[in-house]
Amino acid sequence: MSPTKFAALCVVTACALAQTDSTLPYVTDPATMVNPFIGTANGGNTFPGAVAPFGMVAWSPEEVSANPQRPNPVAAPGGYQYDAKTIRGFSLTHLSGTGCAGASGDIPFMPVTMAADRSPSVDPTYNSTFSHDNESAYAGLYNVKLDNGAAVELTATGRTGFGRFTFPSDHPAAMLIRASDSETGSSEAAVTIDKSKQIVTGSVTSGNFCG
Repeated sequence: MSPTKFAALCVVTACALAQTDSTLPYVTDPATMVNPFIGTANGGNTFPGAVAPFGMVAWSPEEVSANPQRPNPVAAPGGYQYDAKTIRGFSLTHLSGTGCAGASGDIPFMPVTMAADRSPSVDPTYNSTFSHDNESAYAGLYNVKLDNGAAVELTATGRTGFGRFTFPSDHPAAMLIRASDSETGSSEAAVTIDKSKQIVTGSVTSGNFCG
């Protein structure tokens, strides 16, 4: 190619790029372009729940395997598998993209609309099915309407999580705090309720990543 032709080609290409760039809208809020459900199927082991960048709380559903071999087995190492249809709680810790369970799924909170008079660790009655039609997730926000009638809204900051649980008026309302139901179990767990101050405190010792 002669120098003259090469120069002409460069000018035409530059003009085309300039025209294209001038017509493209700029994204002012990139977070709105995020789809938190990416990776929640086909072994991706991600989770759709609310978490801030490098946040300490990753609040997301804990689902039950479609073919359980033991009480309340986790659906996937990330706690969520898109094909699963049953939620056993909304826990505060998750690891994204791991191939092994553990080090996550700590302290699931589960809104139930029945009398809570049996141990949730051995009785799957408190679990609830749901439909993806009643579920949505955006960067920093997760919502779902459970088939038991309770609605769940979750969000998070860098160090905390905030949840709003709405119960139907024609059913009992209870909140199960499953301190001992981490993904791979726990060696010690405790919950204390201060009724006068309406404060719940607790702790769990878990982990056993890949163990």
